[in-house]
Amino acid sequence: MQPRVAAPRGPRAVDLTVSRGVLWIGAAALPLRHLTSVEVARAKPDWVLRVFLSAVLVAAFVAFAREDTGPSTRSAAVICAIGVGALLLKVAFTPPKPVLLIQTAAGSTAAVTLPDIGELRHVAALIVRAIDDVPAEFTVVVQRTGTPSGGNRDGSVVRVKGGGLSYR
Repeated sequence: MQPRVAAPRGPRAVDLTVSRGVLWIGAAALPLRHLTSVEVARAKPDWVLRVFLSAVLVAAFVAFAREDTGPSTRSAAVICAIGVGALLLKVAFTPPKPVLLIQTAAGSTAAVTLPDIGELRHVAALIVRAIDDVPAEFTVVVQRTGTPSGGNRDGSVVRVKGGGLSYR
């Protein structure tokens, strides 16, 4: 089965390649025999961020409602409430993003995304087929994303766990 996925090249683009029994995601190499899970899911915005933004919004309204605050404090509270409220609405109404999660026996997780969940399912099927058929080779272009439990701000696609070290 040949890949039919063609993600646009951009700053977040990364090649996902299977070659000689190794899954390459960018520069990260994962042996296919060590993969324990290949799953397509929808990642929702972080609930901790929503709770934090809600708390800041409540604090701004409390600062505005206090009688002993001056006009400059009230103005700052209104500006803060408007900004945080807009950000909270953006986070609350951001649709879930489809992600392809690849886990290894060591507990490492790789997460990549594409705009269409059907394309991710196709990529997952290609990976699973390559596990059984070691000579299988393919390359698709996917997009970097943060893992569901946190963001990858350094651009890596694999969260490595074990040996006392944790990389993001």
